[in-house]
Formats: sequence, C-alpha cells, structure tokens
Amino acid sequence: MDEEKKQEETTPLIHTFQSDANKYIKEKNISLMDIALKEKIKYKSGEIKKNKAIYFVLPAVLLVLILTATVGYNKFLRNRTAQEKKETYAKPFIFSDETKVFEIDKGENLAKSIKDALSKKYKKNGFIYAVFMKNKKQIETEEFFNFLKISVNSELIKSLEKKFNINIYTNSEGKNNLILVFKTKKIKTTYREMFDLEKNILNDLSAILPEHAKETSAPAVKSTSTPKTASSTEPFLNFSSNNYNKPRGFTDKTINNIDSRFLEDESGTVLIYGFFIERYLIIASSEETFKKSLERVKISLTE
Repeated sequence: MDEEKKQEETTPLIHTFQSDANKYIKEKNISLMDIALKEKIKYKSGEIKKNKAIYFVLPAVLLVLILTATVGYNKFLRNRTAQEKKETYAKPFIFSDETKVFEIDKGENLAKSIKDALSKKYKKNGFIYAVFMKNKKQIETEEFFNFLKISVNSELIKSLEKKFNINIYTNSEGKNNLILVFKTKKIKTTYREMFDLEKNILNDLSAILPEHAKETSAPAVKSTSTPKTASSTEPFLNFSSNNYNKPRGFTDKTINNIDSRFLEDESGTVLIYGFFIERYLIIASSEETFKKSLERVKISLTE
C-alpha cells in the first residue's frame, strides 16, 4: 500500500495543451469563445498593418513604373522622329543658306507649288533648299517627271538616283532663279538621254521656269511657202513662241572647266545644264545661277 502511494508521488505530471487551457480558463474565469475572439482581433490588427504598408508601397512602385515608361517612350519618339527626318529629307547637294519645306496640298500640283515658291522673297545672293512634300514624303526623281507630265525615256530615270534637289538662287537684284540637281549613276546614259531631251525640254520646264527668264515675247514665225504647221511656226525647237524670243537651239560652252549646254534666245540665256565631276547633273535658269551652283556644290563636298 505504501509502495503504491510512493509510486504515485514520484510519477511526473504530463502537461498537455488541453490541460493547460482548462487550467487557464478556471483561473481567469473565461470561456474558449473569449480566447478565440481575442485571437481573431489580434490577427485582424496585424492584417490591417500589412494592408497599410501595401497602400503606401504599391502607389510608389506604380509611380516609378509610369515614370520609367514615360521616359522610355519619349526617347523612342525622339529617335523615331530623327530617323524619319533622316529618311524623308535628302541631303542638299548644294550648300544652302536655308531649307524651306513646301507641302503640296490636295488639288494642287507640283508646278504650281514650285512657281509659288519662286514668287516669294528671299535673301539676296542666297540659296534656298526647297523641299517639296506630298503626303509627308519628299518628291523623288521619277515623281518629278510624272507630276510635270514630262515624257522621258525610262533609261534616263534608271540612270538617276531617286533623291534629287530643287534649289532657288536669289541674285543681287532680288530675282529668283531655279536650279535642279540630280545625281547620276551612269554618266554616259544620262548625257545621251539629256541630249535627246533637248528638243522638248524648254516646253517641259516652262511651267516652272521663273517669269523673268521669259519676259520678252515674240510673234510666231510664219512661213510663206507652206501652210502654218508646228514645224514651220517652231523651226528651231518645240517651244512656246509666245514666251521666248526665237531660241537658237543648244550650244556647247565651257564654264569653270565644266562642259555645258546652253539654250539661248535673242535676249540671252534661257536654260543651261552640265555635269559636275560626272556625278551631278545641274540644270539652271541662268548662267550666273549655274556658276554659283558649281561653287556651292564644291562646298557641300568638302563638308
């Protein structure tokens, strides 16, 4: 009996969660429901603190992302704009003092746009690089001939590069002169085709030549032995006799060691073209303009 009692005293008490919980409930005089409610309040309090941190962190992260995206997009737009400009505008072959962009609106044609550009006032003794755009794209060589309805051999188009220049030179008197500059890929082909184009070039370009280049008019030449025909009224070239004074036809002339072709009438030079270093075909509406263009091309090549 004494041994059993001694064994009970020496046996250690085993603590369990349930026994401790029952003891705590008795001592504090609370129920399991009260304990569960307190734990729920503690959990909610911690969750609210977490959400408050998210409310501050998340907007900051979003703001950083938005700013990064904005900076990146603006950089992309600047690069794209610079690339489009580089691709859209041909580099001026003639060193120019200023670049003017002329947009050809719907219903207008290239000839009218060029004449309008020639009618404006520019700085004397200066060069303007005139960029003519249609649908936000610069007019190219083939389009130039097509828009002016100039019938040319396809070999001439193939011998020229797509990009070309239209320039305006204002002389010391304030008169504007037209310059066309084409780059040739095949000098022999270009020269041959231009030679064939001479018989019609005056009429072809008359729509865009400056007015002062054809100030004096002359009556049509009448024949006494044959009926009035195109060949008898225009014996030298196919030209509009009401605008020019009996053009004598193209002749050879050397200017600054450049072999050139001159078209003259009784009042002087009407048109001139020549090749510079066998790469540039320059067409000008006066001898002075042609000489000045040669000087400017040389400057462009040294830049």
